[in-house]
Amino acid sequence: LSDRDLAIRVLGAALDPRTTTVAGVMTAWPATIQQDAPIDVAVAEMKARGCRRLPVVTDEDKLVGILSLDDIIANVADELGQIRQVWNCHPNGTGGNKSND
Repeated sequence: LSDRDLAIRVLGAALDPRTTTVAGVMTAWPATIQQDAPIDVAVAEMKARGCRRLPVVTDEDKLVGILSLDDIIANVADELGQIRQVWNCHPNGTGGNKSND
């Protein structure tokens, strides 16, 4: 059950949340991603399906987590921060420009 399921299938359909069941509005068979799949595959799947979260499963289809777009963005931001640190630590403020090494 996702926030999108609630927004579209409950609120958008003007259903009573006190009497509507989870089974009645959840995505029954969501797309999943294998736990060893590269991030770019997950992003492509999210883009193709218009979703922001993917259940992460093992080879035996056991749920091991949920990958969110926010998780991916946080990871990219961390990597960019590490790149910035390397850039800023380079001698003479060249930022690692090969022509100035």
